[in-house]
Amino acid sequence: MRKMLLPVLAALVMTACKKEMVSDLSLRQAEIASSAAAKGAEKIAIWHVDATTNTWKQMTINANAWPDHQAHGDIWKVGQEYKGGKIGYILQAGDPGYDAKLPHGLIAAAEDLLNPYYLDPDPQPFFTWAPDVNGIGGFFGVGEAARGTAIGTGLSNTNAIVQYLPDVVNTINTTFPWLDLKLDRYAAVACRKEFNGYNDWFLPSRDELQKILQNRMSIGGFPDANGPFRISYWSSTEHSWDGDASRAYLCYYDSGTAPGQVVTYNDRSIYEYRARPVRYF
Repeated sequence: MRKMLLPVLAALVMTACKKEMVSDLSLRQAEIASSAAAKGAEKIAIWHVDATTNTWKQMTINANAWPDHQAHGDIWKVGQEYKGGKIGYILQAGDPGYDAKLPHGLIAAAEDLLNPYYLDPDPQPFFTWAPDVNGIGGFFGVGEAARGTAIGTGLSNTNAIVQYLPDVVNTINTTFPWLDLKLDRYAAVACRKEFNGYNDWFLPSRDELQKILQNRMSIGGFPDANGPFRISYWSSTEHSWDGDASRAYLCYYDSGTAPGQVVTYNDRSIYEYRARPVRYF
């Protein structure tokens, strides 16, 4: 009986991606057939397009079947090059902004940014979050406008930081002119610039950064962690503890956390961490 079923299963694999109305049953059959044909293969999540109705369905396939799916019009695989970067996360049911009929998510830049003011001897990928104001000129933290943690809040956080920083930096430079602080030495400002043809990049929120780092192996461009050394990235989420807004959230990973990451917070004016811009799609 098993020998008789194999040709049927193979036929299902070959026809699963036709740009025609595909029923839930046939999609499930295609997944079963694909699994039987390549048992043990790496699984990936994609969005399958039905060209006749212009609707989408999320499904899981074997990684080695991706070229065939892509050739038939399927898209939205994490790590796929798309609109200036690589797809870093696809919204799931329960995520803010999730649409069951149309995929949305985060596009991550292919590489970390370099800080032109951090030389060793060439520019390095490390930024501070904000300068140490310590009440100078009446400035303290950015406030609630930059404390969004959820998916979908990174852009508004970043905009709030970018609006906050110029007056702070000008005040500090006026008070201590020898410091000569530059705006783009700070992570949010550096991320908000135009590159790869798009001007809507931003520093991800805490939860957005978590998703990006969870998918870092598929996205690529992230450094390997060796031994106990941490690879840390700033989020755009300011942290307020007992009214002290001198901290911001970051995520890090080391050799013991792959493929996950750890969320914590630290002094935003002293520590220098990496920044990976993202944008929405």
